[in-house]
Amino acid sequence: MFREISDSKTTAISLILLAVALLVVSIHSRTLDPIDLPTGDLPEEDAPQMQLNTTETVISMTSKSVAWTQGDNPFYTDYFKPAKKPTPAAPKDKVIKFLFQGFFKTSSGLPKAFISKDGETFTSPIGAPIGDGFHLSQITSASATATNAHDEVLLLPFRQAVELVIPAEK
Repeated sequence: MFREISDSKTTAISLILLAVALLVVSIHSRTLDPIDLPTGDLPEEDAPQMQLNTTETVISMTSKSVAWTQGDNPFYTDYFKPAKKPTPAAPKDKVIKFLFQGFFKTSSGLPKAFISKDGETFTSPIGAPIGDGFHLSQITSASATATNAHDEVLLLPFRQAVELVIPAEK
């Protein structure tokens, strides 16, 4: 039993001494100045100085690197290069489909035509615009006629589709 007590006292004392030693070393290391390494035979003004935290150092280090080409480097990739911009498609001519589906007269005797433009059906009296500068100028049972400001005539026969091609601006 005496042996166990003396072993525990010895262990406790050695741990206390170790803790005190570590405390002294840590306090002493905080008060010391950083160690200055000698630069060799060079005078202080000619000694090489390397500072990794400056932008100039990083640029000078990267500019000295070897430029790899596709043939030299097995890891070369075009993945990070921006893709070439596609050439814009040439503008296409606009095609409008007209269909004259008949007419009726109002109670006042004014004729109105049923006209379908690109699938949309509407009624239009004489003189009303039907699209793209054309105005309805004449309505008969067999056809409808539309004119524009340039005196171009668009004849819309009864129940026959007519395509109007408008050239694209270039």
